[in-house]
Amino acid sequence: MKYEKGITTSSVIIYVIAITVVIGTFSVISANFYNSIRTTNQKNSYSKKYTEFVSYFAKDVQEDDNKVIAAGETTGSQGEKIEYIKFKNGNIYKYSENTKTIYKNDSVICDNIDTCNFSYTEYDVNKGQVTVEFKSGSFDKTANEALVFYTKK
Repeated sequence: MKYEKGITTSSVIIYVIAITVVIGTFSVISANFYNSIRTTNQKNSYSKKYTEFVSYFAKDVQEDDNKVIAAGETTGSQGEKIEYIKFKNGNIYKYSENTKTIYKNDSVICDNIDTCNFSYTEYDVNKGQVTVEFKSGSFDKTANEALVFYTKK
């Protein structure tokens, strides 16, 4: 019998199937990779908002001879719930549920915030405790993970 060189129909079908499996595998791997990158970028975006807010807020909390005058909840002009905290130096931080925005003295600090609650309690005779619950997207700093500052009275 004579040995013939060439490509048979069955070998072409096997090559096509093998190439299809390889391309499919690479597409699934790259899709998962890009989804992971997108999720990481979203988490970084949320933590960036948190860091930006904390940088402003910590400066006021840690300022010498600055104490909390009032903290709580009020109703805005359109009937929306507004969380606020007011300091002795005159700075007021507000969170509006309608706009999902945190303000410092009517200037926007960050937006697209799901939750921001301010509370103040007396910790002991010389200190007060400021607690801030913050949630933006999947970035959740509420309940046991809430931001806590201690201030002088």
